Amino acid sequence: MLKLLVVNPFVNLDFSRLNVNLCFLVSVFSIVNRMRYRLLYFHFGHNWLT
Repeated sequence: MLKLLVVNPFVNLDFSRLNVNLCFLVSVFSIVNRMRYRLLYFHFGHNWLT
């Protein structure tokens, strides 16, 4: 598998692009998750205060 990646530049490029996309998706997902938790926390906190 590693030899194939080294030999074939197109497969190597595709693999790196996939890796970048995965990293991007993971970062976006984590940011969205954090925002959602913050909104939920704020919402419940507001409900408890009133």
